[in-house]
Amino acid sequence: LVPGGRLHILEFSQPAAGLRPFYYFYMRRVSPLVAGWLTGEPGAYRYLCDSIAQFPDRAGLAAEIRAAGFEDIAAGSLTGGIVALHTARRPAS
Repeated sequence: LVPGGRLHILEFSQPAAGLRPFYYFYMRRVSPLVAGWLTGEPGAYRYLCDSIAQFPDRAGLAAEIRAAGFEDIAAGSLTGGIVALHTARRPAS
């Protein structure tokens, strides 16, 4: 980004604790079955669930953005934490 530029990341995140068991049941059991039936590629949807489960939570991703040198970092939770929107600014200098 150019100095002073804004970074926006919309990414899957870790759902709120109360939603987590239902979300991961859906992602691990229901989604691959439905997607496999529709696309013939259930493995791709199993991979997506595994990838989401290993992705850092909002605080972890914010720490990585900070470590990369960005400032004014904010993270908002959407849809019960299933999705997060991170914003940050690259320093002007």
